Order: sequence, then C-alpha cells, then structure tokens
Amino acid sequence: MDRATGRSQVPQAPRDVVYWGGGDRMGRIRLAFLAALCVALCAALIPVPAARGEEAEAPIRIGSLRGATTMGLSKLIHDAEIGEAAGYEFYPAGIADEIVPPLLRGELDVALIPANLAAILNKSTGGEVIAAAIGAKGALYVVEAGDEIRELGDLRGRRLLSAGRGTTPEFAMNYILAKGGIDLSELEIDYKSESSEAAAHLAAGLADCAVLPQPYIAGAMALNPSLRIALSLAEEWERVGEGTMATAVVAVRREFAESRPDQLDAFLADFAASGECVAANPGEAGEWIAALGIAATAEIASAAIPYCGIACVVGEDMRRDLEGYLAALFDADPTSVGGSMPDEGFYYSPKG
Repeated sequence: MDRATGRSQVPQAPRDVVYWGGGDRMGRIRLAFLAALCVALCAALIPVPAARGEEAEAPIRIGSLRGATTMGLSKLIHDAEIGEAAGYEFYPAGIADEIVPPLLRGELDVALIPANLAAILNKSTGGEVIAAAIGAKGALYVVEAGDEIRELGDLRGRRLLSAGRGTTPEFAMNYILAKGGIDLSELEIDYKSESSEAAAHLAAGLADCAVLPQPYIAGAMALNPSLRIALSLAEEWERVGEGTMATAVVAVRREFAESRPDQLDAFLADFAASGECVAANPGEAGEWIAALGIAATAEIASAAIPYCGIACVVGEDMRRDLEGYLAALFDADPTSVGGSMPDEGFYYSPKG
C-alpha cells in the first residue's frame, strides 16, 4: 500500500521472466487452459439461484403477549431454540403496544393479541389485519381471599381490583355484570395499570378480590395460600349470554396470508400441536414457560396451565365463536370492536 496515495502497489514483473500466455503456440495453449480453469472455478464458487418454487421462504415473525397464548406457544418456541423447528422468529412482549406498531409496519407477520383489538385493527387499517385462529378462551377469573363469593350477585358492595381498562377484562366484566342484572354502581372496580400490580395487591392483603388472568393467579396463590378462584368469567359468560368467551386471537397481516398461505397454515398446525403438548405435559411445559419469563417459577406455570384456556380454533368454528363474542362486545359498547362488526373478510380459512 502506498501510504501517500492509499493505492495498492502491484509488483511489476522483471523483463526477463517468461509468463504463460506468451506469443508462442504453447503459450497460447497454456493461456486457453488457464482461462477454462478460471471459468470452471468461478462457476463452482458463485451461488446458483434456486429454481422457481424452490426459494428459501423467509421466517414467520411472530409477536405474542406473555400470557395464555404464549404459554400455548411455548413448546414451539422451545423447539425453535433447540433447532427442532425451523422457519420462525418469536418476539414475546409485555403489552400490546409493543406488538401492534411493528405489525402495522410489516415488521411482524403474526400477532397473538386480544380478539377485540384485532377487530379494531381490522377496521382502522381497512381490512389489512385479519383473524386466523382463536388462541385462548377465557383465562379470566374472580379470585378472592376467603370463601364468600359463590355467584355473580355476591360481588355487590365489593371493591374489585382489575387490570386492563379499555381492554378485554373491562369489556368482559361489564358485559357479564349487565347480563347478570348487576349495575356498575353496585360495586367498585379499581383498575390497576397491569395484572401484576393487581395480583401483588391481592397477595399482600390490600384487597379481598380481583379479576385476574393466569398465570398471575397462580403466582398470587403461591404467595398467599388463602386465595381461591371464586368465579370463572368464561363460565359466567356462557351462563348469562351466548357463545364462547374467545379472548385472544392469532392476528395476521392480510398480505402475508395471501402471499404465503402454506406457511401460515403450517404455523397454525404447529401452534395447535404446541398447545396440545403444553396442556398434556404441564410439568415439562412449566420449564419452557418460566424460561420465557411468563411465570416466576416452573411450578407456578405448571399450576396455571389447566386454567389458561389454551386453544387453536380455526375455520368455521373460529368464525362462529369469534362472531358471537365480538357481537356481545359490540352490543355492550360498539367502540370495543372498532365501531362496527368486522365483515366476512376478517375471518381467515386454512387452505388445506
């Protein structure tokens, strides 16, 4: 390297050195051989594009909230980490605000989010976000310190902690109370910023009842053995209304679903198999869930699994259950689903 110019200095050959490729016939033969050899070497070193239909597909980028849906996904995440499942990138998050913006920017292909939020995004994006599956049913409970709440009417006159103002816990609770003939003025619902905060208050004895999802309930019970599950909101929903409390969905970008349906269908099959494995093997699954930071310990995660409503409902069954759930929310508060019910384009059907 010439320090002054920054250019590489190519050594010059002495004039009396004879090179291949000289002017005689043998030199020309040698030059032709060298050229052929170079072409062959270059052909071996340059990657050959895959034939049409054989291109390696980009991985599916999946965002999910650290709760029941990600618990069902934990087997697949574990398999991906140890190299037994390929084609996936996972991005667990604490709140929906960490998932929605990258989904809308096209930085995620799939998002496991509350069902009503998927409906809102479908409306606000002109149908660019659709639902591919129900990922969890229920998983919300009234938990109390004591043994006094036996039915919905026992909530009258109580202070009830909850998280999720403006989201599923509030909408579901308001619907159940209204259908059960209980006015909101007959009890106090004290909303906290996160479920972890409500669970901590309940475990510490700062309240005697709360609406909580799993696995926060199992964590609070580990700290305070006097706590018990008093009511299942999913059961109360079915008792006072109609249909299933389809709380979480697998939402996808329409462009992804239309351009890569085989990949999406393969993911839905893997998601279903993962949830089945988690439900059938809570001991082992607890380790995977704790490793994701969803529960403090594997034991807490294992205890929560049977109460998480882990599911993967697709096709017409998904549409039936989800339409009923969203219709109930719409009747109670149209803004909870984006101001109007999603049209038929909101519901994805697997191609297989």
